[in-house]
Amino acid sequence: MTDKIDSIKGYWRGRPSVSVHEEGATASKAKGIPVQATTNQNDWGSSISAKSSEKHSNSTPWVSVTMPDDPALGGKTVACDVMLGVEYPEVTGSSNFQTVATKMNRNLTLQLASTPGAGGSYDGWWWEGTVLGMAVLLVCAQILVGMSRGLQRKANPPRLLSPNRPAPNAGQPA
Repeated sequence: MTDKIDSIKGYWRGRPSVSVHEEGATASKAKGIPVQATTNQNDWGSSISAKSSEKHSNSTPWVSVTMPDDPALGGKTVACDVMLGVEYPEVTGSSNFQTVATKMNRNLTLQLASTPGAGGSYDGWWWEGTVLGMAVLLVCAQILVGMSRGLQRKANPPRLLSPNRPAPNAGQPA
């Protein structure tokens, strides 16, 4: 949602209602697409213990919409009308609160992926790429360690200079 709320400890709960239909279709002729919608469900009971810094916490309510796994929807643009009834505790006085109810609306246009489950595929590829990148990094680190040990074996032995002894002249053994 685009609106913010000011609640105690950021608590809020909501009742979402989502209507999805193909873009361009009039509301009366639009064939609704069945979706599932969920949102936050905090429960604060009849008393809340909060520090003074927690009495005015800004939150942006949200709604999660799950589209059906229908290949016929692949690549389509849909209109999504989201209505959310929000309840949240608001400070009244120094140690009291009241539950405030408000309604929020948002209209979105969504471009659906060409295949169902594309988000899950993206997540899988992201994790596979991350693990592969870490493996390449470890292999490269091992190569660098091996190369540095090879150079260490080829290096001349160190010479120790003491403040009591003068440094040897060039061409004379130490």
